[in-house]
Amino acid sequence: MKREEINLLLRITLELDKIIPTLDKIQSSFDDNDLEKIALSTLLYLSEEKILDEVFPN
Repeated sequence: MKREEINLLLRITLELDKIIPTLDKIQSSFDDNDLEKIALSTLLYLSEEKILDEVFPN
């Protein structure tokens, strides 16, 4: 694995580490529809930060 790939994976992991604990804390307060909205918002955030483009180049 290239150094760039390792750095990218570490960056993604750090971003997810920020998001996942928060979701775990608040998950019980939301129904499935709300959780789907949160997941879509998370994907949008990762996309806006260009993280998804780096992981899944077109």
